[in-house]
Amino acid sequence: MLGKTASAVYGVLGREAVYIFLADENGQTVRIVAHAVAATTLTPPNDLSFPITSGVVGRTIRTGHTQIV
Repeated sequence: MLGKTASAVYGVLGREAVYIFLADENGQTVRIVAHAVAATTLTPPNDLSFPITSGVVGRTIRTGHTQIV
């Protein structure tokens, strides 16, 4: 389902890559759960994860607010 969502967003926005991240069950780790990319070099590793306290994606999930970067 999320793979189809990533593909649809990719098709509408026309960007090089779309990634969907979610927090895991314990709310401490962010994992990539779906993606759509223009080139295989943009494909993330299957086990990509990082602490929710890290990065723009982590901050977005923690705060629930859009981040302007």
